[in-house]
Amino acid sequence: LAANLTAARKRLLSHPWIEEAEVTREIPCGLIIRIKEHVPLAIVDLGQKFLINEKGEIFKQWTPSDPAKLPVVSGLDLSDLAAQVKPEPMRLGNPLGVERRSEEAQNHCSPLDAVMHVLRLGKESGSVLPNRFIKQIRVDREIGLTLHVTTQVKTINLGYHKYSDKYTMLKHIIVNLRKKRNFPVFDRIDLNNLNRIVVSPKKTNASPGNDKEV
Repeated sequence: LAANLTAARKRLLSHPWIEEAEVTREIPCGLIIRIKEHVPLAIVDLGQKFLINEKGEIFKQWTPSDPAKLPVVSGLDLSDLAAQVKPEPMRLGNPLGVERRSEEAQNHCSPLDAVMHVLRLGKESGSVLPNRFIKQIRVDREIGLTLHVTTQVKTINLGYHKYSDKYTMLKHIIVNLRKKRNFPVFDRIDLNNLNRIVVSPKKTNASPGNDKEV
């Protein structure tokens, strides 16, 4: 009974990996502690590297002991990240922290919104491009997002907007390419304009100048 529940909760929340904590008393002599940990979604490079969670909030500075096989996001500014290093605790609820937004809302997204939309698509079951295959997400305020990946397609230009449609189109392209006997390696797939998709095969020393965009 002498335990200070509020102080205990604050002490738990001071740990960078704890997103939410609840401490309750169990009469006559017990304490029940429930915690929710941050789920790291990506590493954001702002000159120094930080981990962001599923809400797009920075929750700690990245260190070598932290997960390294996460997409690295470059091109964002501090002003894009409204959250502080230790955000206010959130209540347990929506595992992604947000609701799906309308197409109109997506068409007016900020650079951070664009990054988070792509990362959430990569978390979906059966995603054509799971986040574990994304090495880097480069943000360009003029041309949008470019993904550098570890698959047989090395670079994917997404631009801005309609990311769900672009992932669906990417899936159709990959399915068709896999129907070939030998799935070739491609330097780039440009999905910026869904009405004009460009697929650039990887150039080889054996056939210089013979590779063409499709």
